[in-house]
Parts: sequence; structure tokens; C-alpha cells
Amino acid sequence: MKYILLIILPFILASCINDNNSRSLQIATLMGFVFDSELKEGIPAVKIALASDSLPIYTTYSNELGYFKFDSVNYGIYNLKAYFILYNTKQISNINIDSNVVFLDIEMNIGLGDSIKLNSFHIDSNGYHGKTIVIKGSDIK
Repeated sequence: MKYILLIILPFILASCINDNNSRSLQIATLMGFVFDSELKEGIPAVKIALASDSLPIYTTYSNELGYFKFDSVNYGIYNLKAYFILYNTKQISNINIDSNVVFLDIEMNIGLGDSIKLNSFHIDSNGYHGKTIVIKGSDIK
């Protein structure tokens, strides 16, 4: 009887350890749509960062239609930031990834305080010529 118990006990312990690890390392897919709040159209090339205090940061970009996808995200609580030029940074906190597939839509607003600085220059026989143009978000309609 002792020998049977000694043979079976390691398998029972290993089963318990594997069961606990599989719960803590469950993997999900986070996907969604990034769109302009006024036009209701997708925004391409938006940088989307997903972060957690105890887990690594995941980064992706929206495609040409505004769709994005994170594969292989561990279950947990995350914070998301979406960045795109002339749009206000969108932050969403405490996203609970707790199922195999999570859908999330991100609505972005044009940032009236943001601006773009364009520098252009050329060199000719008279020397260096440069010009700086600043485009403010409030100038874009």
C-alpha cells in the first residue's frame, strides 16, 4: 500500500501544479476598431499600446480600415493607449481580459491643441534655405 501511494503521489502533485499554471497563463485575443468620432470611419495606422504593471507591453497598429488585433495576450487587467497624429491620445483603463476573445472599439477625437511642425530646406548656389510651417489642430476642419 505504501509503495502504491508513493508511486501515485507525484502524479497527483504534478496534476495540481499544472492545473494552477494553466489558469494563470490563459491566453486571449483582443481585437477591435479605431474610428473618428465625427466621421465614424476607421483610422489607419493608429499605434495601440496595451500595458499592465506585472505583464509585458503589447503594441500593434490599426490596419488600413481601422481594425486592430492583439494575439496571445495573457489574461489580466490592462490599460490601453491609442496614439495618432492630430488626434487626442485615447486612454482606456482597467480592461479585463478574461475570455478567449475580447472586442473593443476605440473612438478618437481630433485634438484641437495638437500641432504638426514641418521643416523643409534646400541647398543651392546661394546657400541653405529653410522654412518651418506649423499646422495647428484647430486649423484643420
